[in-house]
Amino acid sequence: MESARALTLLEDASQLIIDEGFDVETIAARTLTRIVCAVVKRAMSIPGGDSVTSLQQGAGPFQQTAQFANPTGDLYLTKSERRALSGGGGQQAFEITIAEGVEDLVLDPATWWPQRL
Repeated sequence: MESARALTLLEDASQLIIDEGFDVETIAARTLTRIVCAVVKRAMSIPGGDSVTSLQQGAGPFQQTAQFANPTGDLYLTKSERRALSGGGGQQAFEITIAEGVEDLVLDPATWWPQRL
């Protein structure tokens, strides 16, 4: 039962990456595998596992409350996973031409500040 669910979630997670618009042809196979498995692990996390974000226990009337990170088992990509899928998300330099013919304009530093008399 769980293996059938896992296979379905693996297919769904793979399709999620494609649906999000990532070019899977340019992404390393190990990166895709790692991210798809992480997405499925979050969706299949079980109570008492590493998906518990908050746990309260009491001793008086014997109470216990647990809050889970993904209680509905949604498939989603984290920011770091999106960054890895998009090629690292590092900073890139680029140049934009704002106006044509500006290269002839000469700025004189002496005119930048008001002149003192």
